[in-house]
Amino acid sequence: MTLTRLWILSGVVAGALLAQPSLRITSPADGTVVHPGQPLKVRVEASGTFLQVIVIGGGRIGFSKPLLAPPYEFTMQIPDRISPGPYPLTADGATAPGQSTSSETITLMVEPADAPISLTIRPSLLRLSAGDKGYLRVFGVFPDGKTIDLTPSTQASFTSDAPRIAEVDATRGIVSALAVGSAKIKATYRGASVEVPVTVAAAKNR
Repeated sequence: MTLTRLWILSGVVAGALLAQPSLRITSPADGTVVHPGQPLKVRVEASGTFLQVIVIGGGRIGFSKPLLAPPYEFTMQIPDRISPGPYPLTADGATAPGQSTSSETITLMVEPADAPISLTIRPSLLRLSAGDKGYLRVFGVFPDGKTIDLTPSTQASFTSDAPRIAEVDATRGIVSALAVGSAKIKATYRGASVEVPVTVAAAKNR
């Protein structure tokens, strides 16, 4: 095969690849904060021809109704009963029977609309042996009387006043007991905070 034919063939293949149908979520932006019970408008930009396009949300957000033609503008409902935290959102389109393509995934940040009146942490006292792990969860009491587990929220954080004794994962509330002594773990959410005392004893004989 001559060099000229190779160039032509390469151009045809490249053109075919460039012409592949694609999807992109143009709204909302990646990292948008949404609230339980909120209607969410999603716009999807399509390049190429699709038999139908849907939007898929993680967890309880679920699936949109399919649209068969542009404009691909969806209204989805964020469920009332959904835990705070990050949720993926992806557009998916059928290009032919049995064939589909997906957009890049964006992340929605689900958070309560109101700030909590107070925080509580469970357990309220943590006793560990060196080498063990403990698991903390932070809850918010809200103006409507609801108590919500805020641990999965990206706005919840944990810190230790003595990390050489009790180290804590800043985003998950997992405590690692490292040495004998005592410490306090603070959980913070949107300006409110609560503390739990941690006591670490000598390692047990295994």
